[in-house]
Amino acid sequence: MKIRVLEINQFGRFENRKIELPEMPFTVIYGENEAGKSTIMNFILCTLFGYPQKSGLRKWVNGGAEDRLGGSLVFTGDDGQDYRLERVYARNDQPELFIGNSERGSIHKILHGIDRMLYQSVFCFDLDGLSGIEKTKPSDLNDLLLGAGMIGSSELTKLEQSLAKKTGLIFKKGGKNPEMNQLFRKLDQSGTDLRKWERKLDAFHELQQEIAKTRKKIQMLEDERKNVQARFMEWSAFSSVRPLIAGYHVLEEEISSAGKTSSFPENGRSRFSDLEKQIAETEKEMTDLKDEIRFLDEAEAAKPVREKWIRAEGKLSAWFRSAARDDQDLREIDRLGKELAAGQAAYEAMAERLGTEWSPGKILKASVDLSFIRQLREKTEIWMKLVSEEKNAENALSVQHASVVQLEQRLKQLTGLRNEVDVNSLRTVRRTTPEQKENPFSLLLVFVSVLLMTILFTAFSALLFTFYAALPVLALGLTLTAFYGWAALRSHQQGQKTGINEADHRRAAEASLTEEQLSGAKREYEQKMRMREHCKDQLEGFEHQLKEWMRENGYAIDNVGLAEETARLVGDARALLSRLDGMGTELEARRADHDQFISEKQQLTEELSLPDGDTSYIEQQFNMEKEKAADLHALKSKRDVYRRQEKRLNQKLYRLNEEQHSLFEQAEVENRLQFLEKADHFERLSSLLEKRDERWLQMIEISGGEDKLKHFSGDLDHGIWEGVDENDFKNSLSELDGKIKEARDRLTEEQAEGRNMEESDTYRDALDNYQQLLTAANSKSREWAVYRTAQWAIDRAKDQYRRQRLPGILNRARDYFENITSGEYVSLQLDQAGGFIAGRNDGRHFSADELSRGTAEQLYLSLRLALAERICPGEKLPLIIDEGLVNFDVRRTDRVLSLLKEVSQERQVILFTCQPSVLKCASSESVITLSKAFR
Repeated sequence: MKIRVLEINQFGRFENRKIELPEMPFTVIYGENEAGKSTIMNFILCTLFGYPQKSGLRKWVNGGAEDRLGGSLVFTGDDGQDYRLERVYARNDQPELFIGNSERGSIHKILHGIDRMLYQSVFCFDLDGLSGIEKTKPSDLNDLLLGAGMIGSSELTKLEQSLAKKTGLIFKKGGKNPEMNQLFRKLDQSGTDLRKWERKLDAFHELQQEIAKTRKKIQMLEDERKNVQARFMEWSAFSSVRPLIAGYHVLEEEISSAGKTSSFPENGRSRFSDLEKQIAETEKEMTDLKDEIRFLDEAEAAKPVREKWIRAEGKLSAWFRSAARDDQDLREIDRLGKELAAGQAAYEAMAERLGTEWSPGKILKASVDLSFIRQLREKTEIWMKLVSEEKNAENALSVQHASVVQLEQRLKQLTGLRNEVDVNSLRTVRRTTPEQKENPFSLLLVFVSVLLMTILFTAFSALLFTFYAALPVLALGLTLTAFYGWAALRSHQQGQKTGINEADHRRAAEASLTEEQLSGAKREYEQKMRMREHCKDQLEGFEHQLKEWMRENGYAIDNVGLAEETARLVGDARALLSRLDGMGTELEARRADHDQFISEKQQLTEELSLPDGDTSYIEQQFNMEKEKAADLHALKSKRDVYRRQEKRLNQKLYRLNEEQHSLFEQAEVENRLQFLEKADHFERLSSLLEKRDERWLQMIEISGGEDKLKHFSGDLDHGIWEGVDENDFKNSLSELDGKIKEARDRLTEEQAEGRNMEESDTYRDALDNYQQLLTAANSKSREWAVYRTAQWAIDRAKDQYRRQRLPGILNRARDYFENITSGEYVSLQLDQAGGFIAGRNDGRHFSADELSRGTAEQLYLSLRLALAERICPGEKLPLIIDEGLVNFDVRRTDRVLSLLKEVSQERQVILFTCQPSVLKCASSESVITLSKAFR
C-alpha cells in the first residue's frame, strides 16, 4: 500500500485541505512544532481504522463541527489498483472504499484483520510509542508476536482474555461468587446432612462397606486383567521385533567381516566423475577454440583494406556531405535562373503598364510605405466623395431646369386660353345648354396629359442623368397631377352652378398659381446653380492639392482616379526589384560554392587516387572499404577474445587436474583404477551401515523406545519368553472376565438391598439434593474443563510459535541494531524476567534500561522494523514515524535514514520531523514542508 493523497474535510487545524504526497517511497514531512505533523498522522490512523470515542476526539474537532470531521485517503495497493477510502465521524462504522473508477470494496479485505492497536504497536509510532516496547513484558510481547504472525491482529489476545474471564466466572480458587465455588459449598452442606442420616443407618452403612469391598475386588480383578493384557501387548511387541533383532545381528557380523577402510572423500565418486567430465569438455573446447583462431587468421589475410582511405575518412565524409549540398546548389542555380528570368519578364510587364517615364530609379525613390498608402486611400476616398457631390449637384440642377421649362409652358398655355375665352365668351354663353355647361371629359384630358408628361420627364431625367435626379421631377409632376385632379373634382361638383365667369375665374387663378410656382422654381434654379459651381471649385482645388502631394512622394500623375492603382503597381514593382536583387546575390553564392566543390574533388582525387565515377559511386566504394575494415577489426577483436578464452581454459584445465590429484591424495591412492576400487569398497560399507541404522530405527519405532529395545534384547538373550504363546494369555483373560462378572452381579444385589433400606423421604430428599448438586457440579466442571483445555491449547500454540518465530525476529532486530550502531552492539536477547539484553562487541552485556536513551530508542526502532517484516497481512502497510530520531547523534541519524531508505524499497516510509538536518539526507522531491500558516 502506498498513500498518495490526503483529502481532509475537517480534522484539527486542517479544513478543506488536499495534501499530495511525493511519488518517492521515502517521504519526509517537515515542519516546526504545532505545524500539524501529529494531526496528519492521527488523520491517517482514524481514516484507516475508525474514530475513537467522543472524548478522544476533543482536540481534533474544530469549533464542535463534528458533522464535517473526516476525509479520504487515496492510495495504490500492492496489486497496482488505485483505491479511495472515505470515512467521516458521522458514519464511522460505514467507511466507503472505491476501487478504480466504479467498483466498491471493503477496507477489512485490504487490512486483513490488522486493527488499530496492532498497527500503532508496529507500523505507526511517535517518540513516546517508540519506547513503549520497553514497558512491554516478555509475555505481552509474545502475545503481540502471536497476534501479528499467526492471525494478523490482536484477536488471539482478546480470545485468551475472554476464556480467562469465562473460567473465572465458573471457578476461582478461594472465590465466593463463581458458580462452581457456590456449588461446592452447597455440596459440602448437603454431604454433611447426608452423613447425619448415614450415621443413623448402621446397617445401611455396613451394606455400603460390603458394596465397597465388592467394588474393590472388582477393581483388583480389573487391574489384574489389565496387567495380563499389558503382558500380552508386551509379548506381541517382542514377537514383532524379534526377527528385526536377529537381522540386525547379521548386519553387524557383515560389517565386522568387511573390515575398516581409511578415510574417503565425501561424495568422492560423483566428484571424480564430474571432474573427468569437465576435463573432457574443457579439452574439447580448447580444440574448438584453436580451430576458430586458425579460421580467423585465414579470414584476416583474405581481406586487404585501403588504409589511406580509412585514414582520410574525415575528409571523405566531409566531401560526401559537400556533394549532397552541391547537388542541391545545382538545383538551386537552375531554379534561381528560371525564377530570375520570370521575375524580369514580370517586371517589364509592370513597367509597361506604368509607362516609359517610370524608370527603376524612379520606382525605388517613390513612396510605398504603409503610411503613404493609408494617406493615399484616405485622400482618394475624399476625392471620390467630392466627385459624387459635384455630380449630384449637376443632376439636381438639370431636374430644376426641366421643372422651370414645364411651368413656363403651362403658364403660356393658360394665358392663350384666357384670351380666346374673352373673344368668344358671349357666343359660347348663348349656345350653351345646361348639359353643355360642364364638359368632364376636357378636365379628364388635362389630368391625363399632366400625368403623361410627368412620367415622360421622369424617365428622361433617369436616363439622361441618374435615378436620384429623376426623383424631384417625379415629385413635382405628381404634385401638379394631384392639383389638376382636385380641380377636376371640384369642377364636377359645381358644374351646373357655374357659368362663363366662373371658368374664367378658375383659369385666372390657375395662371396666377402657375406664375408663383414658376417664380419659386427660378429662384431654386439659381440656388442650385451656385451650389454646383461651389462643388466644382472645391473638387478642382482638392485635385490640385492631391496631384502636388503625389509629386512630393515621387508620383507625377494627371488622372487622380488612377493614383491608387499606380501606387499599387509601383509597390509591386519595387518588391519585385528587391526580390530580383536577392535572387541574383544568392545565385552568385551558389555558383561560388559549386566551384569550390569542384576544386575539392580534384584535390582529393590527386591525394587518394580516387576512381573515376560520380560521388555516389566513390562513396559506395568507400563504404565497402569501411565495411571491410570493420570486419577486419571485428575479426581481430574476436581472435583476441578467443585467445583470452584459450588462456582461461588452460587455467581451468590445470585447476581441474589439480583438483583430481587432490582427490587422489584424500583417498590415499595413486591412479584412477585404485580410486574406483576404493570407492566401490567404501560404498558397500556405507550401504551396510545405512541398512544397520535403518534397522535400528525400525526396532526402536516398533518396540516403543531405546529402553524397550534393550529390554527386548535382554529377554531374547535370556529366553524369558520361551514356551509362551497367545493361547496362554487368552485363557487367563477369559478366567478373569468370569470372576469380574460374578463380582458385578453380587454388587448389583447389594445395591438393590441398599435401595430397599432407603425408607425415609427426608433421607431421600437429602440424597436427591446431593445428587442434583453433584450433577450440576459435574456439568460445570466439564464446561470449566473445556475452557481450560482451550486455554491450554492456546498456551501450547503460543509457546510453540514463540520458539519458532521469536528467535528470527530477535536476529533480524539484532542485524538492524548492529547496522545502526556501526557494529558496536552485536547480539540481542530477550530474558523472560529482565527484558531485552544487548551485547557489545567487547563482550559486555547491558539490559535496555542500562543503555543511554538514544541507544535504547535505536534498539526499540530495530525491533519495530523486525516486527514490520514478520507481519504480512497481504498488503505492505506504510511505516509512519513521528519525531523518532530527535535523541540520535548525527552519525547514527544518517545510518537510520539510510536504513529507512532501504526499507522504503519494500514499503512506503513517512517520516515526520522538525529537524532541518534530516532534510540534508533527503531529496527535494521527497520533502513536504508544513508551516503554522498551512491550512
